[in-house]
Amino acid sequence: MSTGELGELTGLHPNGVRAHLQALLRGGLVVRGRERGARGRPRDLWSATRTPAPGAELRPYVDLSRWLAGAIGRGGIAAVERAGRRTGRELARNGARAAPVEAIEESLAALGFAPRRGARSRELVTFRLGNCPYSEALSDAPAAVCALHRGITAGLLEVAYAGATLDRFTPRERPDGECVIAIRKPLGATALR
Repeated sequence: MSTGELGELTGLHPNGVRAHLQALLRGGLVVRGRERGARGRPRDLWSATRTPAPGAELRPYVDLSRWLAGAIGRGGIAAVERAGRRTGRELARNGARAAPVEAIEESLAALGFAPRRGARSRELVTFRLGNCPYSEALSDAPAAVCALHRGITAGLLEVAYAGATLDRFTPRERPDGECVIAIRKPLGATALR
């Protein structure tokens, strides 16, 4: 469609439409063609670009995670967990200000783990994680990937639920399984919040 046609459809002035189209062009969402008429300037013709298949835009990140996991290997597991703790603390500082257990659950959900609250007692709350956003990298270096996840979870706890500890961290055993984490309340707390 031409800039003028898009203006008519949207009710915007062609100059306003052009500004929006330029932003879409920079973002790779539209392409611009030119049509020459008998006289005057060529007119711009715009069309939407083909969008990648769902998840395709994440492929470079999936590949990067696999490559990094493979590069770390077995020798740097402790360093990976420390890096995960730093990341978890940073994520918790930038996250929502909910009650501690809800803040942990929201953070795990935002990371793509699909957490479901499981057993809860006066001392422990358990989360079953229905998805592993790092599953593509697991085959290359499962110990490193799980150490990163364990570190991120511990770092989240340090900020979002000060004094609580990661009582249990059980990685999934099968591709269709779930990771399980259990959080122990801080000493002196009467019940989990």
